[in-house]
This record gives sequence, C-alpha cells and structure tokens, in this order.
Amino acid sequence: LQPFPEGFTEWSEKMEFRPCIKSFYYQQVEGKFKYSFWGYPEVYAKNVSCLSLQGYVSDVANLIVNDTDPTKIQSIMVDRAEVMLHNGFGNDIYWKCRRSMRYSASIRKAADDFRREELNSDDVTDKTEILEDWTLMKVKPGQAIGGPYLAVHLRRRDFVTSRSKQIPTVKGAAEQISKLLKTLKLEIVYLSTDAPETEVDELKSFLNETAVIKRFKPTDAQLQKFLDGGVATIEQWICAHAKYFIGTAESTFSFRIQEDREILGFSHNTTFNCLCPDHNLNCEQPAKWYMKQ
Repeated sequence: LQPFPEGFTEWSEKMEFRPCIKSFYYQQVEGKFKYSFWGYPEVYAKNVSCLSLQGYVSDVANLIVNDTDPTKIQSIMVDRAEVMLHNGFGNDIYWKCRRSMRYSASIRKAADDFRREELNSDDVTDKTEILEDWTLMKVKPGQAIGGPYLAVHLRRRDFVTSRSKQIPTVKGAAEQISKLLKTLKLEIVYLSTDAPETEVDELKSFLNETAVIKRFKPTDAQLQKFLDGGVATIEQWICAHAKYFIGTAESTFSFRIQEDREILGFSHNTTFNCLCPDHNLNCEQPAKWYMKQ
C-alpha cells in the first residue's frame, strides 16, 4: 500500500493501482520478488502490486475478496498496512474514545511546569483548562488562545531519506519559522525534533537574530521515570498548548498534536499546518479531521 503522491486537502475515498513509489524496496531474484521483513531476510512473492489508497480496511478486504482467484493465490501479504484507516476512524465513536484518553497527571505536570517556567504559559491565561470528566468537556474551535510561543515539530532522521521531497532543509525550515514568527508577532519557538544536535545548532544559527528557541531536556530522574515514550508525550503536550503549531507532513507525532489541539479548542487555522519543502512553499497542508462531540 502507498499514499497518493499528489496528496489531498479534503478527504475522499479512493484507491488505484499505480506504479510503485518506492519499488527499490524489492529485488527480483530468479523470477520472484525478494525483500526482508522484520528480521526475516528471505521473503519471496510471485508478484508485487502497488495500490495507492485513501480508504479503509474494508475497501482493501473487498478488493482482495472480489479480485483474487483462490485456486491460483493462497497467500497475500499486505505491506505498509498502516496506510489503511480502520472503519471507525473519525466518527463519533472514534472521537469519544480519543477524548476519553488522558495523559497521566505526572506527564501533564512535567509539561505544564515547563510551560510556566520557560514559555510564560498556563492553562488559565491560555484558556486551555481541561475537565477531568471528559464527558462534561465541550469546546468550540477558537476558544483556546494558547501560550505566547510557536510550536514546531521538525521531523528529521529517517524522513530525510524516506520523505526528502516532502520536508524542508534545515535552512528552509528556519526561513519558514522566521516568517511565521513575524506574522504571529512572536519571539519564542518551542522546538520538538529528532534532529541530531549538529542540525539543531545549524537551525539556531539561522534563527539567531529572530527567535529564542526552547527545548524540553529531561533530567536523569525524569528520563528514568518517563522513559523515551513519556518524554515524547511531554513534548506533545507542550506543542499542543502553543498559540500556533506547525508540524511535519505525514508524521504520526504531528497528527496526535493536532488531535490534542482539537480537544482543547484551538482554531483549525492554528492547528492543521505543516512545514513545506524548499521547492514548494505552497505545499498541500494536512487534511482537517474535525472533532465530533
């Protein structure tokens, strides 16, 4: 499975067999296709087809059932199954489940302490107070103001090779951040990134005169308590409370932040944004999955 390379702004169900975007994953060996999956180096298939998909599990299941001759094909492997959406995605039940999920009090406290001490941000001023009983919490888009900072999720590492055409260079990111700061009349950037320190230093050098960059660096005690996953959630919660958030296209981390901001009551315009590649500064922005209450 693969996404449609042209992207989308408004959701519509569609699927189509297309040329493989990343066909180099597979090798042809003696008339068969070979690839390594999850540590198993010799997985072979008689045929490989690439299906571009914006749709649900049931769509793929129906396609397989209706278009497969069981007398000729006994096994089918669906690679990159994460492209499929489960059939309840975005509906009332989905949002009830998502709204009911709350981060632990200790993780929220660590994030809130950082916001207060480093970003001049608190729930009362920012209008981001939450009720412990999620069923009683009703919000309207735009009621949350957020803290006086721009939150940026800059995904690097494997995205540099796997999605090089969809993300900016470090310099390109700095230019977009600088422009946003001027537009929003902000000076502080909260940066969440998996970039190596050399790239972070490079970004800081480009933003030296236009921004104050803040990052959450856990203490040894915090890292031992929360582990890497908990620290990532702390960063997520900090990003969710910014006046404006801009993330990375197709990043699950950015998507979770967008959901959090929907639940907190931020406007869609300050939430569903992503950095653009240097060659296309008017790139497709994230699809808007509006919360249902």
